[in-house]
Amino acid sequence: MLKQAMLEHYEEVAAAFHSAVFPKIAAANGLSLNTVQDDITPEMMRTVCVTESLFNTMVETYRQNFFALLQGKTI
Repeated sequence: MLKQAMLEHYEEVAAAFHSAVFPKIAAANGLSLNTVQDDITPEMMRTVCVTESLFNTMVETYRQNFFALLQGKTI
């Protein structure tokens, strides 16, 4: 049941993740944000990550957490 709900609401889960980490990553990289858009694109995430390495780490962390949730676990 949880797996089905996660799959049905994948876009909402992704949007919530991006909204949560976007300002934190921006601040960690010394970028100031006046406002954060509701619809954060992968290109915007790549920009605030500054390096491709940090972007790839963020993507992998998201995948690990999403798969853990699909399995009913938390990391």
